[in-house]
Amino acid sequence: MTIDSSTASPEFDFPFEESERLELDPRYLSLRRETPVIRVRLPHGTRDAWLVTGYDEARAVLSDPRFSLAACTHRDVPRVTPNPLPEGSLLSMDGPEHARLRRLVAKTFTMRRVESLRPRAVEVTEGLMDEMAEQGAPADLVESFAMKLPIIMICELLGVPLVERARFHSFARTVLSNKGITPEEIGIAAGEIYSYIVQLIAERREESADDLISALIEVRDERGALSEHELVLLVMSLLIGGNEGTANAIGNFMYTLLSNRHLWDQLVEDPELVTDAIEELLRVTPLVAGGGFTRVALEDVQIGDVLVRKGEAVISQLDVTNRDERIFEGAEECDFSKKRKTHMSFGHGIHHCLGAALVRMEIAVALTGLIQRFPNLRIAVPEDELPWKKGTLDRGLHGLPVAW
Repeated sequence: MTIDSSTASPEFDFPFEESERLELDPRYLSLRRETPVIRVRLPHGTRDAWLVTGYDEARAVLSDPRFSLAACTHRDVPRVTPNPLPEGSLLSMDGPEHARLRRLVAKTFTMRRVESLRPRAVEVTEGLMDEMAEQGAPADLVESFAMKLPIIMICELLGVPLVERARFHSFARTVLSNKGITPEEIGIAAGEIYSYIVQLIAERREESADDLISALIEVRDERGALSEHELVLLVMSLLIGGNEGTANAIGNFMYTLLSNRHLWDQLVEDPELVTDAIEELLRVTPLVAGGGFTRVALEDVQIGDVLVRKGEAVISQLDVTNRDERIFEGAEECDFSKKRKTHMSFGHGIHHCLGAALVRMEIAVALTGLIQRFPNLRIAVPEDELPWKKGTLDRGLHGLPVAW
């Protein structure tokens, strides 16, 4: 039987209750099995939307150009964030406009280019581990390691002074908050970062350097391939996306490994498992608490048993789709031998994460380094004392005290 909005009333407020650690709400399991596309109420905008928890259904939404991100910039759509995505952002474009902007930076994140950055990532990782060893146990693996490696790498790649990292982190924490912060406060924080990047671009115009910002300025000024506003938003998205997401993944993965000791021991005994382990950790470890970005149907579209009407909003919860037992045998288990690379942790379709290769490389360097340097690494406090993020769109730890 086909269900559409005329016969479906919202059944839940979404996101669900406050996330606990990295555990998924048990309601997701029954939804994915019984109603993988269901009507929910989102906290912001016009509220009612379709929530997708099934793998095939989410893949269909993410790959279908009839579901638009750009359409969300012109109206007050249902969403999990207090403010909508800004117009002119890579994340709020469709079709040719998205392809135009993506092409300008895609070569920076090819496998070949990323591999050329690996020696520097190894050097940074070794330096951070030296600092940990010199300081002695216990050390905060989030603050002293996971938060530092990605920001150093993305700042050097873009050409952003590393001394500004506290400013970027503060901005990211503001825009990722979904409780206790107003749209006006988010707007002020975004404006401050926007103004800073405008100033940085002006400085690069005066004195060019061998970095991505300088290269993008050349593309902007000589070829007119993007507007000034698009240039600023592109730098903002690369800076924040290349920092917070990777840092959060490293912290969450290390918690998963150290709290499931057999997984850590497998990697210590066989470091060559790291590549497959990263894919499985990406698949099974929740990284977000409130779904992805809203898309709007440009026409009536059938998704599974649901008819999504033109103008209706859809949001996909990819952490849940990655555990769809219709696709992954033993989906709830973390098994490095399965070689399950079809997860959608980096999205799918034309908006697949631009920096996925860089993220994978940095995580691989981080895990390999920690395994070799600190094979006896362990969580240094009772797990119920670990400080987990609350009221945010991302899942993770504020700190992870470790000893060795």
